[in-house]
Amino acid sequence: MIFDNKKLSDLLDENEMRQIQLAKEIKRSKSTVCEYIKGTKSPGKEAAFAISRVFSIPVEDLFKRVE
Repeated sequence: MIFDNKKLSDLLDENEMRQIQLAKEIKRSKSTVCEYIKGTKSPGKEAAFAISRVFSIPVEDLFKRVE
């Protein structure tokens, strides 16, 4: 499974949340959140769980299967 950067981008849009707001919520830098969205970096376990808590979704929803 890999991190679904499009899902994160969609969640931000759906919740009208800016990257800087998410960064503060998950205690990461804005540039790190930007990298998550671009797909150049994947969140670690702690950050992934923090993101799932912010959006009240299961952490599994942030990942997609690779075939």
